[in-house]
Amino acid sequence: MEKVQKDLLYWFGIIFVIVLSFYLIVSTRSKLHGDQYQNAVTFQGQGKVSSVPDVAVVNFSVVTQGRTAEEAKNANSKKTQAITAYLEKHGVPSKDYKVTGYSLNPQYDYPQPIIYRGGEVSSMPVPIKSPNVPTISSYQVYQSFELKIRNIDDASEIVDGLVRAGANDVNGLRFVIDDPASLKDQARKMAIEDAKRKAKELEETLGVRLGKLISFNEDMGGYPIPYYDYAMTKEGYGGGGMPPSLPVGENEVVVNIMLTYQLR
Repeated sequence: MEKVQKDLLYWFGIIFVIVLSFYLIVSTRSKLHGDQYQNAVTFQGQGKVSSVPDVAVVNFSVVTQGRTAEEAKNANSKKTQAITAYLEKHGVPSKDYKVTGYSLNPQYDYPQPIIYRGGEVSSMPVPIKSPNVPTISSYQVYQSFELKIRNIDDASEIVDGLVRAGANDVNGLRFVIDDPASLKDQARKMAIEDAKRKAKELEETLGVRLGKLISFNEDMGGYPIPYYDYAMTKEGYGGGGMPPSLPVGENEVVVNIMLTYQLR
């Protein structure tokens, strides 16, 4: 019994030492961290870089219906093959377009409510008795795509051709920068220089001396994307005439950073 008590005391002692050591380490780090930011100043910098978009991205859909599921799928396949052939003919590589959605859904007919009034059958807004059971009338296939057009000058013509080839709905066209990494790097450098300039102005104006850099934070801003909503059907597009003129504009990459220095 005495040996058990000694073992328990031994292990309690070890646990106490571990907990105390952990507390002292956390407490010391917290104090050092607090002291580090006690005499500190933060400067915000911003960098902006504008560039003309080099890629057009368009989303379009093919919607088909059939009396049976198989008929709807076959009709959809025929249209998508025509679209693929059109894109291949215009030199668009297969890696630049992809399927983003596919669904096959039954379409229902909902009979009017039936009531009996004076021995006659009537349709009324509020039924007293109704065999209102929906029945499948057809099937619909919805397939959506995303396409990159690397030659922006061809965007208007290709959009027109997609509709003629069988796309029922072209619901959006936007112009983007395909690889914005280099623009982000430029904007980041500009933001850092902006913050450093403000830091130097403070030293010269107030006569203070800045110590080491203790914190760096970056906020990557987006850029507005020109977006054109067609929401058009093959019939609604007009079936002829000149395709629309699409102004590209410029995209702007914005980076905001914060530099925190110790005061000496």
